[in-house]
Amino acid sequence: MNPDGGAQPFTVPDKFMVKGADEQPDYKAIVEKMGQSYNHLEKRLGTGDVPPKTADEYKLDKYLPDGFDAKPEAVKPILEKFHKAGLTNAQLQVVMGTFGEQLSAGLAAEKAGHAQATEALKKTWGESFGQNMGAANTALAAYTADDPELKAQFSDPKLANNPAIIRLLAKVGADLGEDRPAGGLDGATAESIDEIRKSKAYTDSKDPGHAEAVRKVTEAYAKGYKANRE
Repeated sequence: MNPDGGAQPFTVPDKFMVKGADEQPDYKAIVEKMGQSYNHLEKRLGTGDVPPKTADEYKLDKYLPDGFDAKPEAVKPILEKFHKAGLTNAQLQVVMGTFGEQLSAGLAAEKAGHAQATEALKKTWGESFGQNMGAANTALAAYTADDPELKAQFSDPKLANNPAIIRLLAKVGADLGEDRPAGGLDGATAESIDEIRKSKAYTDSKDPGHAEAVRKVTEAYAKGYKANRE
């Protein structure tokens, strides 16, 4: 308010000020200039789509493949970075949607590679496929038990789906069985391990019980279990 109680006069920002020949504000020109500025801003930000006040206010549609859940503690730092960069909700949806598409493509390629490797090994091994896969898992478990970093390397599809590497591991695993001294396990336990080695949980790394099956077989070898006993 003015000291005399009147309304505060309208102040035109310098960047919008336009004066006529008499050096007085040309309000028509000022309004046109402000309108042009608004149109420019609208083209940059869209109609009403501006970044939310905080990263917590982003609302995203589903963007991850089925079977994957976005864990808040993992996603929050990412959203905060995008918010700091000024992404609108629509822009962020495109970014995260693209990430989801790439992840889906990668999973599909991994699944296809696994299927191709399995088919190739079944042709090579025939009826011995299950036994040889068990031997490969045994070798991998035995030689990576104390080296998590090495074990993680074998999670890479380039290694995990490579038939040549799997065949090599199968040979190593078979040698492990032959080199173990006989004894140390009673017949019933040995037969139980035989069944585990033939099971899907042991031969299929994707099976939920795979880690437990491998652990039991590895411990059995350490106690003297020998595969292919007479």
